[in-house]
Amino acid sequence: FVPTSYAASVQAIVSKKADIAYVSAIPFLLAKRDAGAELLLVEQRVDSRGMARTDYESVLVVAKDSELHAMEDLVAKASELRMAFTSRTSTSGYVMANWRLVQEGLLVPGQDPREVFASVVFGGNYTLALQEVLEGRADVCAVSYYTVEGPAAGRYLKSEQLDRLRILARTPGVPTHLVCVRRDLEDDLKWQIREALLSLSRERPILLEDVYGAKKLVEVDPEHHVLKAAQAAQYLGGFGVSLDQLVGQQPGKKGNS
Repeated sequence: FVPTSYAASVQAIVSKKADIAYVSAIPFLLAKRDAGAELLLVEQRVDSRGMARTDYESVLVVAKDSELHAMEDLVAKASELRMAFTSRTSTSGYVMANWRLVQEGLLVPGQDPREVFASVVFGGNYTLALQEVLEGRADVCAVSYYTVEGPAAGRYLKSEQLDRLRILARTPGVPTHLVCVRRDLEDDLKWQIREALLSLSRERPILLEDVYGAKKLVEVDPEHHVLKAAQAAQYLGGFGVSLDQLVGQQPGKKGNS
């Protein structure tokens, strides 16, 4: 199933209508909070310098002819600006972008961005958030970097649309997308799923690249992978649970503790 939002993926795991989900960090943390979802594998990406990474950038995007040229401009003119986020459960399109606004002093932890911007909308997905800027309904939008640059950008907008946009600011450290499973699946089955996905990633990497532009799936320390997203979420008001509850203990390989 291809849901229309990450929220639907979370609900599918919680309601046991899905056994496995391919999501970003914040939806995973919500699924972990509500249903004990467990992280299996994460994407590995190759950046512009050729380095393999399990993190990427959240970007703030403006029209190419925008008068905004730096974060300082955005902070100074915020009360006049129309802001478009991707969705409330988007790691790069809301949580990490919001955290950046806190770091810049525009917001205080937990503050609603509607209190500082002229208006705030949620596009629902990356393309719709970008179109808010393209069609002049928003001055700035928050999305993942790969929607506006790199080999995957053409999946979100046409080249002539991309030419009308530019990146205003980059926020690094966004955890790559991940594959998680329901907690109550048998451990042996979880291990088989993990091994099958690793084999598929090695043997047919084009399938993975077609989804979000990642190069392969890899195993990581689950707690470390989602830590920065969890910290950002807590800094912005969190989910009503502690950081320890969010990142908690995750399953290891078969035979490991």
